[in-house]
Amino acid sequence: LYLITHTKRGVESMGNSHEYARKHLASRVVVCGDTVEFYEYKNPIYIDFERQRDVVKENLEGEKGKREDNLYRARKNVRQIIWCNLTPHTKFLTLTYAETMLDMKKFKRDFQTFCQSMKRQGYPLRYLYVLERQLKRGMKEGNEGTIHAHLVVFNDEKIPLKVIQKAWPHGRTEIHILKGLRWDRDGNGYRKGDKVRDVGAYVCKYITKEAALEWGSKTYKCSLNLKRPIEEKFYAYDIGTPERPDFVQSPDDAYDSFLSCVDVTYEAEKEIRYTMPNGEVIVNRVYYKQGKVRYD
Repeated sequence: LYLITHTKRGVESMGNSHEYARKHLASRVVVCGDTVEFYEYKNPIYIDFERQRDVVKENLEGEKGKREDNLYRARKNVRQIIWCNLTPHTKFLTLTYAETMLDMKKFKRDFQTFCQSMKRQGYPLRYLYVLERQLKRGMKEGNEGTIHAHLVVFNDEKIPLKVIQKAWPHGRTEIHILKGLRWDRDGNGYRKGDKVRDVGAYVCKYITKEAALEWGSKTYKCSLNLKRPIEEKFYAYDIGTPERPDFVQSPDDAYDSFLSCVDVTYEAEKEIRYTMPNGEVIVNRVYYKQGKVRYD
């Protein structure tokens, strides 16, 4: 928080000193609890016009682009919210239906009743849920798949299984402490049964491309009492000409100041595309880093 306040003042003072400079987005830092994400753009992005979508993805074309867009946004938001709210005794809860259930409106009513029942029994939930269809079951039944929900419950107190079963009479329920939880799906370099190292990534695996295309942002939902990520943007000011840009960044060590407080655990590089006001599609690259805050 100190770094955000300190560097923001420096950026604002630089902007004031270059009144006619063209403002570009150079990098972003997103703080999610003790996890920090860094986005650094190869070419600063011109932003001195009405805001448009800024999406990190490989393809923006047609239906595939829509699917990738929804999937990327949903997974990013879920991952960040989980990182912000993790506690030592965070739990993973699954709610399923015994009978075939395909109606989203009915699920919402059932889930609202479930939360009200939990609260009446003394367990008001702090949660984030992700929806998924049971595709294998759907293939057997000849439908699109019964809806079920995976919840991350951020309550630290022990919740008896009988309390959950009373609140959810529609089918089977399972609840586990996240500490020691193991992967139940293959992929992304993890073997089935390996211990989960990143809870945010684990839950994101339940957001499928099909769910993101069908439900969009409704693929997940969280309670209102959760913490949210803190984001700070760093700018570069072009004091040159359109033909020969000359970027001045202030403070030029702000991004490095954040990095110096973090142990980087993951790095990646991706292509991004965005449209300028004149319709020109710009291809750029973003350098992504993820790490944990160093407290020593």
